[in-house]
Amino acid sequence: MISEFARKNNSFKVGLPVLLALMLMTITVGTSRAAWPVSQGFAFKSVSNVRGTRVSMYTGAPPSPFWFIANLTAICVGQGTTCPSGSDFFETGWIRGVQTGGLLLHYISYRGGSIEDFDYGDPVSEKTWYLFQTLHSNSASRWEGWINGVPELVLNFSLGWTSGNLVNCGLESAHTGTPPTAAGYCKDTRYKIVGGNWTYYTHTREHEVDYCVMPAWTFGSIAYGPVTGACP
Repeated sequence: MISEFARKNNSFKVGLPVLLALMLMTITVGTSRAAWPVSQGFAFKSVSNVRGTRVSMYTGAPPSPFWFIANLTAICVGQGTTCPSGSDFFETGWIRGVQTGGLLLHYISYRGGSIEDFDYGDPVSEKTWYLFQTLHSNSASRWEGWINGVPELVLNFSLGWTSGNLVNCGLESAHTGTPPTAAGYCKDTRYKIVGGNWTYYTHTREHEVDYCVMPAWTFGSIAYGPVTGACP
């Protein structure tokens, strides 16, 4: 999914200096996502009526590019080989870039109906494993972005949908033309369908644009790159 980070200036949320904030505002206001190249390496699986994903991710020591790089897990409403552009989705994971002031943060991003936005959570540490989780809570009737067993980032409004048809995990960046070098680790990948329990899964297809994806562990994958030419 092509994230809203690619066009929206959210620098004030992380307290950037005024001059940098003004610079970002000048660049981003009035632009579209298409103005910024987006690179992706995602491991996908079709899962009907899915309302949650749970994945262990390793932060490593990611760069702080212009605009961002993120390791994420997501649910998408759309169907196909990848989440189609414009489809509703909810995702969470870690992110770092100019738009976070260089901080490595927990985040969520989402789309539903006319709503498209994102939010940042607490800082996370480099070279550390974290458990990230998306979930539509039946009891609270809301979408939630969890980290290490805590629903830290939640939506107190409706996106107009409560379950999707695709789950994924991988690496995404938006940049000025040169994809940043990084890796996205997705271990112990699980999903939760409506009325079901947490289920481990192995992805069935890969979406690779600049970043490649390879299977890893029994249930997991690694996205890495950028790679010149075809992925192995």
